[in-house]
Amino acid sequence: MANKLNKSDIDKLVGKSQSRQIELVDGNNLYLIVTKIGSCKFKYRIRTQDKASWVVIGDYPDITLNEARKKALEIRAMLANGIDPNLVKRQDQARQITLNALFDQYVKDRLHLVRRNEKSRRNYTTSVQSGILNIIGNMKVGMITDEIIRTQLLAPKIENGCASVARLILINIKILLDFAIELGIIEYNPATKIKTSNIYRDKPRTRHLSYKEISTFLNLLYSAPIKTQNKFALHLSLLILTRKTELVHATWDSINFEAQTFTIKQSKMGTQLVIPLPDQAIKMFEKLKVLSCGGEYIFIGRLLNTPISSEALNYVLKPFNEEMFGQDRVSYFTIHDLRRTGATLLGEMGYPSDYIEVALNHSKGGIKQVYQRSQYLTQRKEMLQKWADELDKLITPELLPYNKGFVY
Repeated sequence: MANKLNKSDIDKLVGKSQSRQIELVDGNNLYLIVTKIGSCKFKYRIRTQDKASWVVIGDYPDITLNEARKKALEIRAMLANGIDPNLVKRQDQARQITLNALFDQYVKDRLHLVRRNEKSRRNYTTSVQSGILNIIGNMKVGMITDEIIRTQLLAPKIENGCASVARLILINIKILLDFAIELGIIEYNPATKIKTSNIYRDKPRTRHLSYKEISTFLNLLYSAPIKTQNKFALHLSLLILTRKTELVHATWDSINFEAQTFTIKQSKMGTQLVIPLPDQAIKMFEKLKVLSCGGEYIFIGRLLNTPISSEALNYVLKPFNEEMFGQDRVSYFTIHDLRRTGATLLGEMGYPSDYIEVALNHSKGGIKQVYQRSQYLTQRKEMLQKWADELDKLITPELLPYNKGFVY
């Protein structure tokens, strides 16, 4: 069939208002659609027994008549081979998406399903932004290779001694690129070529402080010009064996001064735990109550009704490690190591592991989880009081904080 369209006729239609939309046929199912406002667009019409549909080729004059005819023949060949040209076009368009745009789509469609906790979503977003998007966010997803991931994202972190951060970056980029596969943007995830175990492997920490190290630390702590709430937070981490976030994000309704208890309402293990408080802990919480100025949280952040950051104590602890151990970084201890220290030394003092495991709020394994329901409240009260008394012996008497006034 002879072609029915020509360039000069089309040019006469461009920009000219029409009373209605018109369809002009060329050949090989190629049409020129002219709208009421005079815009012209090439489309290919697909006819099946069930329905007719369109494949948009492009606007004239961005696409010339000859280019449109060539594209119509390509679409015809696709259809003859059972290929959906609209699907191919969507995939081609998707391959132009940047990693930034992919992440925005992931946040919109998926993040709230896999991370129900708002803080978890916020931490994930911050991690992806700093470790990935700030570096290759403008790169098209289809252009990302395992070599780019290695050299631009992982290598700089590994070289700076942050292998654990590199591992997290690899996990995060794998998640994003898996999402890209689901959307049909890519067919293969290049991040899967890199094994997480080859970057970094967690080594179980065994660090706990000796009595001498505890004494040095507590005396430095109560001599330091830092906030009282930070001093108490570190002391309490060692004293009552709580996890860091369970302590610093606790609210005042967790404390019962009359019953002398601290209730962890929701722990890492998904359980509640009532902690019987020794006298020293009660005195610290009484002073913290005054310092919190009526706020909701025990340890207040920059704003009255916000808690301190879960990372704040890490920064507070750093100068003490430097003072105690200098360049010997192997000897540095973490907040969690204080908890391990208490558990270890209480075991050496002869207390049963069952008491200590409950104090740590660890889940029971095996048959104990079913039949052993006791929380040993009375026994733990005696154990923690004894532990508090032992810690007091390690602090220079004039530095003991319980009977002092504090202004901040």
